[in-house]
Amino acid sequence: MKTKLFLALPIVFLTFSFAHAEPALKGCAAKKQAIETQLDYARKYNNSHQIIGLEKALKDVSENCTDEKLRAERKAKISEKTRKVSEREAELNDAKAQGNRKKITKKMEKLEKAKQELKEAQDELNR
Repeated sequence: MKTKLFLALPIVFLTFSFAHAEPALKGCAAKKQAIETQLDYARKYNNSHQIIGLEKALKDVSENCTDEKLRAERKAKISEKTRKVSEREAELNDAKAQGNRKKITKKMEKLEKAKQELKEAQDELNR
């Protein structure tokens, strides 16, 4: 009986904490919170140069950031990364046509990196 109780308690607490957790911030609010977190860390370790830069960034976000503008910037970044993936695919196809294994391997690595950057940009759109 005690074993079941010890196993059930963590599940109850986890369920309770997820049910009452604050919704995740998005857009400019998330960006502002991320900067504030970094600022707290910089203050904790007394990094004056980082503090100055982060305070400037926080002021800039507070004054100039709008969710619409941020979303447009992120969509533009996705477009650029999509174009880059297309370029890398064309380069890989050229290398395959030449039959140079070393070039093919190099172009495949560049394509994978470009795809990863695209995925990160797409993930960022939802934050």
